[in-house]
Amino acid sequence: MDSYKYREMMVLGQIETAGVTSQSILNSFREVPREIFAPHMSPAVTYRDEDCSIGSNRILMEPAVQARLIQALEVKPSDVVLDVGGATGYSSALFSKIATTVVMIEDDKEMQAQAEKNLLQLDASNVVVFSGLLTKGCPLHAPFDVIFINGACAHIPEALIEQLSSGGRLACVLQERRENMGKATLFSKNDDGIVSMKSLFDANIPYMDGFAPEPGFVL
Repeated sequence: MDSYKYREMMVLGQIETAGVTSQSILNSFREVPREIFAPHMSPAVTYRDEDCSIGSNRILMEPAVQARLIQALEVKPSDVVLDVGGATGYSSALFSKIATTVVMIEDDKEMQAQAEKNLLQLDASNVVVFSGLLTKGCPLHAPFDVIFINGACAHIPEALIEQLSSGGRLACVLQERRENMGKATLFSKNDDGIVSMKSLFDANIPYMDGFAPEPGFVL
């Protein structure tokens, strides 16, 4: 089966059935070949309705979960997006189709290099990739209209909240304790700088380094 057929099946069988109706988001999933971001896996595996581990505690997020999170962000064509922990670049490639500029931050040098190669291959010229601590974001290019975190978070680092613009939105899977069910969550900052949060749906994905709960004290 060719790549486009896999993508079409993913959109029709996983993403639309999960309630994603935004045509721009559906089209981005149709257009971006997921398999090039997990080169050591067969396409059949990368398009399954589950997370795909790509090493270094990174994943390609389950398509339906990722699409629902992106839809909740209500990305506008004029928005600037910060993609935190973009790994090999898949999420940044998706955002490149629906936003004006994407800033991807990655702390794994090997994955950063692979992301740059993949994004160049797709001619995603509106994506810039930076190396740095994920929890620190990218203050040089802040503020951001949208921030997307590619892993579970026990809490949201203050640096990322500070880098949200007025009216900005941040989406992640919030999981304060490992034993808890994760919750896809949307954070929004109003014009007064006050941040509100809204739980969207249950989801479980791995923590990225720096976002996991602190180890508890054990006697």
